[in-house]
Amino acid sequence: MKRLLLVACAFVICAKANAQGQVQASKKATPGTLGGNWYGSVEVRHHANAYYGESGAYERLDPSVHVRAQLGAQFYEGMGDAYTTLGVFKESETQQILQRQPEVAVDLYPLKNDYVQIMQYNFVQLPVRESNTSKKQAEEESVEEYNPSTVYTVGFAPTFKLPVNQNGTRIELKTGADGWTRLYSRKQYVEGQTYREEEDGESERFELNAPTRSEEPIEDFAPHYQAQEFAGFLLSPAVARALTIEGSGHYHSRFTPIYTPVENGGTDYEYGVDRYSYGRLRIKVDLSDRLALTNDFYAYHEGFFTGDRKGDERRYRNVLRMSCRL
Repeated sequence: MKRLLLVACAFVICAKANAQGQVQASKKATPGTLGGNWYGSVEVRHHANAYYGESGAYERLDPSVHVRAQLGAQFYEGMGDAYTTLGVFKESETQQILQRQPEVAVDLYPLKNDYVQIMQYNFVQLPVRESNTSKKQAEEESVEEYNPSTVYTVGFAPTFKLPVNQNGTRIELKTGADGWTRLYSRKQYVEGQTYREEEDGESERFELNAPTRSEEPIEDFAPHYQAQEFAGFLLSPAVARALTIEGSGHYHSRFTPIYTPVENGGTDYEYGVDRYSYGRLRIKVDLSDRLALTNDFYAYHEGFFTGDRKGDERRYRNVLRMSCRL
């Protein structure tokens, strides 16, 4: 009888342990609601853009306040990330609450570890009414200027990192590149190319996308490309683990087709390149597990850090934001 009781107890204990193991295994394998690990965040931002004139003198400061909400889900242990971003903002010279173009994005990571990250990203910017958004160029990072179309952006961004931990202080050196192009749901048009006559009778292009002699717009059919290379560092000191400092230098190239009408009624084009660079300094403080305060300061230059930008071009930019993870 005692042996029977011992066997029964051993069976119950083993069955209980096996059931717990199955529950733990099932919990570990569960990908989350609707197949993904969901997350959300809300941000409140203050943007300040400083502009300088042709003479190099300070011209104006354009401040604005932004509120954004983001909802997304990660799949396959973070190798896929799908999210949507909504937002509104207000500029200082108007009482109107302006609308940020809604975005739906999917980021894919074919390779992602402590040293290498390969990202292929895709996002769609949905159209909003022109009267409901900003007329200022580059007020939003992902929008260069207002466009009534649905805008599709496809890009590829490899990043290489070298992490170091020195007595609890985290240091990370990194470099990488980013290249992207855009497609539109509507036909795009640009103004043509003007010519001037030289002394030897030959003509020369002198103005990018200026009106043609016929004043007729030309369909913008050639792809536009943008590319950026960067190098930087990240520092999180052991004495202040909530503090993260990042610095980086970026070199940006914009390849724009320059169209020229030809004699047979067609259109020819070649690419013009606009290049500029900027430095970025980020200071981030984690106030709690959910709250973080971040300040990004940007300084823009012509070419490869060869001179300050001027002539109604943004020279400095500061973005202060408070973010809350939901």
